[in-house]
This record gives sequence, structure tokens and C-alpha cells, in this order.
Amino acid sequence: MIINWGKRNIKIIPLTSECSKAIKVMKKNKIILLPGNNDIPDDAWNEVKKYKNIQKSIEAGFIIEKEFIEKEVEKEIEEENEKGEKVKKKIKVKELKGKSFKDLDDRKARKMIEDTFDIATLEKWREAEGRADIRNLIDDKIKEIKDYKVDPNIGKEK
Repeated sequence: MIINWGKRNIKIIPLTSECSKAIKVMKKNKIILLPGNNDIPDDAWNEVKKYKNIQKSIEAGFIIEKEFIEKEVEKEIEEENEKGEKVKKKIKVKELKGKSFKDLDDRKARKMIEDTFDIATLEKWREAEGRADIRNLIDDKIKEIKDYKVDPNIGKEK
């Protein structure tokens, strides 16, 4: 799932024990969102987006879920019946399934690259990308990020 973090700071989302899928997929106990686009595994995102602070960020427009399709999946839950016994029940829920970067048309792919500053995400996309011009654009973006130099005079009074 491509997630756009629309603020200038880095957002760290700690993963609780309730996010067992996310921890397994991410191989760590947090998700880090850099400004711009971030590629987060679907299973991990579908778990953490239930957090109240993440829902508030989505509602406020700071987090935007990009290029996804909604699918219905069956989940097994445990409930108590009238006798107070625990029973397993299957219910249908909607989950978001992210489109792969390589499935985007050229225009959307170019815009995604332009708004992405995470080198790991760009490298992941480059590895899967078949279009030479898009791979070249990703290479240019990675070089631009690596070559970026902060002006030492920014913030100094004249």
C-alpha cells in the first residue's frame, strides 16, 4: 500500500502486540513514515490504520492511502453465545489491497516518484519496474536525494 505522509516531519508508528501480522511483515516493532510516499505492506497497514491517532491523521488529510482497491475478505472471530460459551464465527470485512507500483500508468508512476523521498522505497520500486524510462527516473531521484546538501547559511542572520 502506498501511503503518503503529508507533513514535513517523520512519523513513527509503534506496533503493539495486537499487530502481530505487521510485526512479522515489517520485521521490527515500528513503521516509519517519511514525508511523501511510503510503501507499506498491506497486512501491516490494515492493522495499524485501526489506531485512533492514525484514523485522525487520515481524517485530517495528513495520511493519504494511495492507489488501492477494496476487497472483501473472510475473518474468523471469537464470540460468546447465549450460554456464555466461546464460539468461532466467520464474518466478512473490507480490507484495502494496495496496487503495486509497477501497475501504475506512466503519469501516476512519475508523480509517485516525484513525491517520494525514501531511498529504500525507490529502490524497491526500481527492482520491480520493467519500464526503462521509469527506472531511469527512479535512478535520477535517488541520486538527487543522495547528492542533496543543506545550505549552511539557512537560518543564520545576515
